Amino acid sequence: MEKLDAHLAQWVLRITGEPERRNRRAYVRGGGGEQVRLCLASDDDVRIDGRAVDMGEGSVRCRLERNPFQPHDRVDVTLRLDEETVALTGEVLSTKFDRDRDHELVVVYALTEPTARAIRRHVLNRQLAERRRSAG
Repeated sequence: MEKLDAHLAQWVLRITGEPERRNRRAYVRGGGGEQVRLCLASDDDVRIDGRAVDMGEGSVRCRLERNPFQPHDRVDVTLRLDEETVALTGEVLSTKFDRDRDHELVVVYALTEPTARAIRRHVLNRQLAERRRSAG
């Protein structure tokens, strides 16, 4: 940053090398609309159904009509992926309320390889189907 006078400064950019392509995501992410069931891991009576907004091998973001969960709650998650249902346990990362869209909740998890492969396959199949539809 170069100072032009006491009240004004400007950024100066200099090329330091060739451009690089970077992706901050470690996992494929996509989907949307899948059925989701969340249950509080410590109390099976606390459960609610919703829909996935998107998902990946590290988390699922979903919409719920009501939200009894808080950040850091351990939850059991059931995801309906086309012909397959996967069950996993994760932790509520965040919750958000939007009057127009109900509650949004993000659950993070660490998966076994078979479950990660099922989610990856589902997301990639959905992306391919969407590309085919877009291509006409």
